Amino acid sequence: MALRLVTKNGANMNVSIPETNIGEGNSKDDDTITTLKNLNTDKISWTIKVRITKKQAPKPCKSGTGKMQKIDLLDQESTEMSMLLFEDAVVAIGESIIEGEVYYIINGKVKKTAVQWSKGKELMIFADKRTKVQRAVDDYTIPIAVYFI
Repeated sequence: MALRLVTKNGANMNVSIPETNIGEGNSKDDDTITTLKNLNTDKISWTIKVRITKKQAPKPCKSGTGKMQKIDLLDQESTEMSMLLFEDAVVAIGESIIEGEVYYIINGKVKKTAVQWSKGKELMIFADKRTKVQRAVDDYTIPIAVYFI
């Protein structure tokens, strides 16, 4: 990402800010970003920009085979949603992301949640083979946490 800065004396400076890619995602313009509120079970192709608010440690699946990991997400509108990773996605995505950082998440399966995972939310993202994750430059318009008092 390149920024053009103007100094106090009016001189222009071009500054390059490197982005770190995770997976194979591409840079996204903000006008192509969908909010978490606008995700639904019918939407097949989408991109969200979210902060990782909590990254649980991988756990064994209840079936006894494989592992899973839950990641909590927060977007610019302070909407929260969780994403579940299974098997290869735990390694490909879960081990690479950093709690507190901002990422683009591209595609996945949006499903109605099971009660034990929902935290009162109706939908959850399940990472699938189409899911790509790309680290974004930190966006301070996306809160770190939401507190209800």
